[in-house]
Amino acid sequence: MNEQDVSQYELMVLIPPDLKEQDLQKWFHDLRETLSENGGKIVQEDMMGVRDLAYRIRRHDRGFYAAFLFEQNPTNIPEVDRNIRVEMQPLRYLLFKTPKHYFFKTFQEYETEAEAARAKAEQDRLAAEQEKIDQKKSRQKTAAAGAATPEKPEKLEKSEEPEKPLPKTDHTDTEKLDTLLENPDIKI
Repeated sequence: MNEQDVSQYELMVLIPPDLKEQDLQKWFHDLRETLSENGGKIVQEDMMGVRDLAYRIRRHDRGFYAAFLFEQNPTNIPEVDRNIRVEMQPLRYLLFKTPKHYFFKTFQEYETEAEAARAKAEQDRLAAEQEKIDQKKSRQKTAAAGAATPEKPEKLEKSEEPEKPLPKTDHTDTEKLDTLLENPDIKI
């Protein structure tokens, strides 16, 4: 098989979680054979294990997830797709061609990144709390130092401009308002 004839694909499968260990191993063995047929090559695989489903699929609330990154000739993909759909019958599957320079991350890598992000968020939260405590202590020290030497409050100067009285309203303005309020075409 020529290097130009090969494309990279990713397959995500969801299978029933109630398979026995022996049946599960056979199922994945058959899947690996299907992906490797006609010169295909499995580059990477990730067994994510049993996870809860967002909604029920064929009376299952949980499913066993697995992902495979493999190389295959694009002309063989319809046959691979048919074999998975008809013969293997997973609960769900997704087969797609990956873009150039695609990076396959395992579920464990995602979990590690998420844990690191949670730890950083917690560290930032604790640092912000400590900063608030430090600011409060600083204000208390300043207030205590200010209480020892009381200062005279400055007199507030009044504005030199006289206050303007509110404009007087005519009865015509209220009549206009009443007319508008009574109008059935206007909704308030």
